[in-house]
Amino acid sequence: MAERGDPLKVVRVYLNSTCRGDLRTFSPSDAAGGVAVAGIRFSADRKSYAYAYYRILSDLYVVDGLR
Repeated sequence: MAERGDPLKVVRVYLNSTCRGDLRTFSPSDAAGGVAVAGIRFSADRKSYAYAYYRILSDLYVVDGLR
């Protein structure tokens, strides 16, 4: 189960109790323009993982002296 937020926090939910355990926290290496982390996949032994993240990047131009 993943909890929303930045960084994205993945927790393990124990079905026989109300306990939760932190599993891993994910965030992009460069947080500029970061919108969402999604598509987290673990290997069977949970030692390897892959995830995708979405970014929105833009440029800002400042123009002086226009008439």
